[in-house]
Amino acid sequence: NLVGIQPACDIKGAMWNTKKFAQLADFFITNTNSEIIIFQGRKEEKIASRMKRYMKQKAKLLPRLVLRQYLAILSMCDLFVANEGGQLHMSVALGVPTVGIFGPGYSDYWFYYKSGFKKILARNISSLAVEKVIKEIETFAQIRSPD
Repeated sequence: NLVGIQPACDIKGAMWNTKKFAQLADFFITNTNSEIIIFQGRKEEKIASRMKRYMKQKAKLLPRLVLRQYLAILSMCDLFVANEGGQLHMSVALGVPTVGIFGPGYSDYWFYYKSGFKKILARNISSLAVEKVIKEIETFAQIRSPD
């Protein structure tokens, strides 16, 4: 399983905690034998690097990529998880199962994705537990532990 994560967000107060993204990534590695790649956009280097430092397991931190490179790698993911942003639209367009984490100020234009997209909405994003995100992803994605 290849899981892509982009932990940064442009919307003030709508970004899920970087430590929690790291815990989510560690869960995938430990429990599903997934490989994690961390994406980053312009002005997101510090957040992406911080997530990798918080992780207990190993992940690949991608450099900033031009759009074609970003899309090529994104298209290979079995799952993509990110805060609200344009990267979610790209992932869904590529047919990658996509999970969007939305905090206050959430935009309702995400309603039109009927399949391949899971929205996790938190009125208070700082209190959104990793366990809740894991449970939501498990009911949505086909990422499972190798038995």
